[in-house]
Amino acid sequence: MNRLSESRPTRKIEYWCFLLCLVVIGVCYYGIRALAVYGLAAVTAILTDFICLFLRKRSYKIADLFNAGMAVTMCMMFPATVPYSIVILSTVFATGISHIFGYRKGYLFPPPAVGYLFALSCWKDEILKFPETGEQLPLFHHQAVLSDSFSHTLITENEIHESWSHIFMGTLRSPMGTGCIFMLMIGAIVLLCRKQLSLWAFLGFLFGVSACSFFMTIPMHETIVSSMMLFSLIFLISDPAVMPCRNIMAYFGTAITALLTCYSITAYHLEYAPVVAVMLSVPLWHWFAKHEKLYSVTESDQEEET
Repeated sequence: MNRLSESRPTRKIEYWCFLLCLVVIGVCYYGIRALAVYGLAAVTAILTDFICLFLRKRSYKIADLFNAGMAVTMCMMFPATVPYSIVILSTVFATGISHIFGYRKGYLFPPPAVGYLFALSCWKDEILKFPETGEQLPLFHHQAVLSDSFSHTLITENEIHESWSHIFMGTLRSPMGTGCIFMLMIGAIVLLCRKQLSLWAFLGFLFGVSACSFFMTIPMHETIVSSMMLFSLIFLISDPAVMPCRNIMAYFGTAITALLTCYSITAYHLEYAPVVAVMLSVPLWHWFAKHEKLYSVTESDQEEET
């Protein structure tokens, strides 16, 4: 375990404010049901943490509330019409896995990605069908007409049918928290400036996407606005809480993740390609982190000898 994984980075107020802004946007677009989904996920994560920590004979601390934020982040990749049972089961699964593999000492896999892929593998139709944005959904027994997302249409037809104003504001069929590109861009800039995101990981992923755009003739701007790309870059890929390596190692690691993402989009038309690429890349990230630690230890030993 490297020194950067021994304790998770402390989240500052701007991170939580950004997360809250995305929650508010989801509630504005989909009504009270979006708020119920987020609240249910947070409460389920807290209760699961309590049970797991009790079984491990450990006390619950304020830092453990971070898992509630992870559960909310997972739900941002869901449609607003996701059944409550899926929210509960996915949150319990992701939180339980985090206790088994790492927890406070560093996540083996990002819990939002774990919960999302668990839900996707079990209930694909409920996860990949979306209501019209702006439809105020009731708490129960909604009658919304569901269809494929904007990203699915874009990557299968390779053509944008929506106006760019709708794309930037997220007023199209998409997951609750991943559609508003304008807010995600502002949040990314703020978090990068406040060192709440890994700059090297962020730049490495953008380099990988731009390289794919050059060699595979995929327009970079279309790639960035589709398939939860920007959202995944902020919350899964360049999040220091789940990225074990730093500096140049993070750059190379996330550049490879970008290549895997673009390949999954072009070859398999996966609108959730960034999440799959992250899960496939995590072993590589840890390998880079291990060698980064060995290199830093060797350097320090040489300095002591001199």
